[in-house]
Amino acid sequence: MIDNKTICKTIENIFPEKGECGKDINVEWDKKNNAYIVEYLENGKKARTFLEPEDAALCIDKDRCLDLAFQVNQVR
Repeated sequence: MIDNKTICKTIENIFPEKGECGKDINVEWDKKNNAYIVEYLENGKKARTFLEPEDAALCIDKDRCLDLAFQVNQVR
């Protein structure tokens, strides 16, 4: 399993306008949903999306981040 910090840094690199890890962007593992919870500030409000482990792995290992980009931009 990929650690939360790695996922957060990847999001930070892809979406620099979303802010900084630990400040504006937070990633946590959700055992109940078997997915990562990605939270970030959007226009002063918290936005939340779930990221499947397989999608996180593809993004980090293979640089295929389409699913992540779609999920993050979908909240806009």
